[in-house]
Amino acid sequence: MTTALLKVAPDQDLYTVWSFSVDNVLAVRTHRELKASRAWTDEQIRRADETGTSSTDGDGSWDETVFVVANTYHQLGSFELRRDQLADYARLLREGKTASAEALLSAIP
Repeated sequence: MTTALLKVAPDQDLYTVWSFSVDNVLAVRTHRELKASRAWTDEQIRRADETGTSSTDGDGSWDETVFVVANTYHQLGSFELRRDQLADYARLLREGKTASAEALLSAIP
């Protein structure tokens, strides 16, 4: 699976559409927006709510501690994003604050 729905935190109504091909967020949506878009099945949303990811193989689950992020709006290269920062990263991207979101990333040497 190259794209998955990642719930940013168990207690928050915010999800990222994450591409494992480009290693970055494609979109940030709420539960209501996901349902309205009809791009995701009820089963995929339920799985993301329960496990942190819609992926059937578990990529991006609550157990995932770090994500690789590549080629952001302002920087080329590979970076790490801690799972516990995903909510802030997603919220900042949703608000259009890309530089602030990127400040959460750590460069991979």
